[in-house]
Amino acid sequence: MQKQDGKRIKESIDLLSGNYNPSHKPQLESIKTFKTNGIQGLLSCTDKTGIYAWQVISSTLVYAASLVPEISDDIVNIDTAMKRGFNWTYGPFELLDRIGLEWFVNKLGQTDRALPPLLKTGKTLYQTEAGKPSCLMPSGKYQTVHRAKGQLLLADIKLQHPPVLKNPSASLWDIGDGVTCLEFHSKMNTLDMDSMELIQQSIDKVEREFSALVIHNEADNFSAGANLGLLMLAINDDNWSDVESLIKRGQQTYNALKYAPFPVIAAPSGLALGGGCEILLHCDAIQAHAELYTGLVEVGVGLIPGWGGCKEF
Repeated sequence: MQKQDGKRIKESIDLLSGNYNPSHKPQLESIKTFKTNGIQGLLSCTDKTGIYAWQVISSTLVYAASLVPEISDDIVNIDTAMKRGFNWTYGPFELLDRIGLEWFVNKLGQTDRALPPLLKTGKTLYQTEAGKPSCLMPSGKYQTVHRAKGQLLLADIKLQHPPVLKNPSASLWDIGDGVTCLEFHSKMNTLDMDSMELIQQSIDKVEREFSALVIHNEADNFSAGANLGLLMLAINDDNWSDVESLIKRGQQTYNALKYAPFPVIAAPSGLALGGGCEILLHCDAIQAHAELYTGLVEVGVGLIPGWGGCKEF
């Protein structure tokens, strides 16, 4: 790292000369194509990155498909192993469906590689039958995906019926036995006025019609906290009434959550920062994932947590 005119210049080593030179961000056509046309665009691109991506991804997916039923009777176990053991966002067969199996098989046909029997059917690898997920078996028939005893996925619930309540930032789901699940689904699950509105509506709804509330989502992060973009926009516009309204609404919502007349359980994973952490602190119990990173990060820059923290004072 060098400095030039007071600015830090990032350098990287030149593999040909062995010298350090200023780093330049590469302009790759395949990355542009990926942003506009998704993964098919990336795998279709003929620049070095696109060719490399196709070679690696196609080889990996063909290899995975060739192992059914040799190492697993179904594709679900392989997908699960890759997600839990290797931190893949999607398993190889889930990825094949996202790419488009017909497109993948056609492109693979342009090479001399053999097509595994599982992919010769031309059928999608996963589908929904009667509100339940099913997977393609080596026989060419679909079989209902059976979850482990005691395991309930929100993704499965979503296939069965629409949410009880919904707005752009959150949804409330009926997960059975009188229990509901409140899910955040804004960007990074940040919290805004819509989130607060749905929490308030959920408390009223559960009190009247259900027995308990679980706060959970299946995104990478439970919640990155308050939507600071909205807050900064209001501050920059000297719109202090909106700032005050957001803070007051948050305090009222967290107070209502704390004193809800039914059990409120949080089931967080990933990041639960700032306002997301405060959500946890206002629940009756927390069932935390092993990979949970939570805290009131605003304290590190000298700020008092604006919702639950100020309310408790």
